[in-house]
Amino acid sequence: MQYTVMLTHENVGIHATVPGMPKCHVKSETRSGVLSLIRDNILETLRKSEIIRTSMPEEPDSCAETDWQSYGYGAFRNDPEWGKLFDEIEHNRDLSLTEIEID
Repeated sequence: MQYTVMLTHENVGIHATVPGMPKCHVKSETRSGVLSLIRDNILETLRKSEIIRTSMPEEPDSCAETDWQSYGYGAFRNDPEWGKLFDEIEHNRDLSLTEIEID
């Protein structure tokens, strides 16, 4: 599986984080060092984690009467591509749950 890693160059070394995995962050003085450490950190996190799917009611009581389309997408409220974006995210997430490969 491939993960997006954000490298932040700081005054002393490089900080690596994995978006969506709050406990995956490391620092090192070199790029190769930080990449090695973040790979180890991802593997350790995966060893300790379990990914599950859970069912929710079709219309939870607290959301049943909410018009999500007009609720608050800010600048994207009227963007016709908004739904397509979330469909693509769901599709990619489903693919990532079936393919496990770490470079």
